[in-house]
Amino acid sequence: MTRSMRWFSLTIAAVVLAGGAAADVEYMHEDLDTQGSWRGVYGTSGGVIFEAGGINGQNVPGQDNDQLVDGLLTEYVDGSPSRWNWASAVPDERGLEFADEAIKDRVGACQFGNGAGTLEFTVDADAYQIAAYFVDWDSSARLMDVYGHQGDQGADPDAIVENPDFHEGVWHVWSVTGDDPFQLSIAQNGGANWVISGVFIDAPEAVAPAGKLSTTWAAMKRR
Repeated sequence: MTRSMRWFSLTIAAVVLAGGAAADVEYMHEDLDTQGSWRGVYGTSGGVIFEAGGINGQNVPGQDNDQLVDGLLTEYVDGSPSRWNWASAVPDERGLEFADEAIKDRVGACQFGNGAGTLEFTVDADAYQIAAYFVDWDSSARLMDVYGHQGDQGADPDAIVENPDFHEGVWHVWSVTGDDPFQLSIAQNGGANWVISGVFIDAPEAVAPAGKLSTTWAAMKRR
């Protein structure tokens, strides 16, 4: 089924960092086409797939089972310690492709929480794009507000993640500049809980030094 991509532009925050570039988060667009096929579209500069580990459907709170994509992400902070796998190895296109390209199946997995949660990402670049993937795999009832920001959260959400698009898998994309960590806040407005399946980084070649693109996960510090 052919699905559409809708484009928006909304500046969320702009503050001048002491001795650095201006911090700015701009909401870019919603992507309804890509679903879980992120390779070649997102994640050229790293990312994380939230996964519960190798057992289908097992909740493994607080475990370092996330799949890491090599790149510029140097640290991230959970908005919730809980992971869930709806399906560990499936051909369903809503599932995210594995970080290991040798694995041809996909994973339907998420980080989840109740009420509200905030994830924080530190990226080794002064300007980059960040894309987050959401899928309401096991229902059509979830409803969420999503905010991308540095510092204080804005009053209005950047995006409302809702069905039927949510069930099929939807991306929301931001452009970020400045050294402050990017924060992604999620508010549950319906359904069992809030969920997020992955976050991926892309650094524009015009602003990201080529040497940074080879950064490895040896420097990864997850707290």
